[in-house]
Amino acid sequence: MTLSLSPMELSLNQCIKCNICTTVCPVSAVTDRFPGPKYEGPQAGRFRYYYQPAPDISVDYCSGCRMCNMACPTGVKIAELNARARANLVNQGKIPFQQRVRNNMIARSELLGKLAQPVAPLANAILSN
Repeated sequence: MTLSLSPMELSLNQCIKCNICTTVCPVSAVTDRFPGPKYEGPQAGRFRYYYQPAPDISVDYCSGCRMCNMACPTGVKIAELNARARANLVNQGKIPFQQRVRNNMIARSELLGKLAQPVAPLANAILSN
């Protein structure tokens, strides 16, 4: 079986494990459940192929802010690797329904605003007391 890897997947080997991406990651700074972009992106990416299950569910914690991409001195597209891994988890049914709803709501801020608008006066009144 021959694998056709995209240029993004081929960039895995450009990772020099400098940990700069981990130092700029806002998620790994606040939770131990996300080991950092380097571990979820290039390192775990070496074990992810289209026919294999994703090795780690903690990739769902990646916020997709792309700070790791901007900080990477070798140009590895870490956030895109994490997004693909998350998509594979969703396709495999490994992300619980509540987390999928949460992720979709956060990704669609205009929809979240429309849904929250009717309760805003009530929330403001409660919070002002």
